[in-house]
Amino acid sequence: MATAVYRSEPGLRRVQAVAMFMFPYLVLTTIAALALGDPWPLTTFWLLTLNRWLGPLLSRAEPEGRYRFVMVSWIVSLGLYCIVIPLALALPVPALGLEGYQVAPGTFPESASAEGGSLEQAMAAGAAYFTLNGLSELAGHRWVPERWRLGTARSRSTPSSRSRKNARS
Repeated sequence: MATAVYRSEPGLRRVQAVAMFMFPYLVLTTIAALALGDPWPLTTFWLLTLNRWLGPLLSRAEPEGRYRFVMVSWIVSLGLYCIVIPLALALPVPALGLEGYQVAPGTFPESASAEGGSLEQAMAAGAAYFTLNGLSELAGHRWVPERWRLGTARSRSTPSSRSRKNARS
């Protein structure tokens, strides 16, 4: 979504790009909400979407800095996921008070978890992932090497730097 938000095109075209990006997710979430007869999938969708938009909306940084922050956030999120999920599946996790929790038969297929993980492992993985991700964002990803955070690492150019380069030509 960051590439759509930080496009170098006029505002209406950016709004159209974001809408086109979100539309398939909104359709699938609406179908899930209708199938379940419950609004929680749509509520969750919009709360998560608002959460993703808070950074760009509240940031005082220039668009280039906000774009880099969003890109670093995406990389951190992916990295944490790749680390936390295998650890949660490999390490023993206590019941965490979920031992009396009953799941309706047939709610989750046995193949829903790659390693046959338990509810406790899923809850622990989710809690660890979202906590670490949130703390990292709140800290501005200061633990990420500075050259990556500031955009001085060798990488592809950002949408706005490409438009500046094209304007000079």
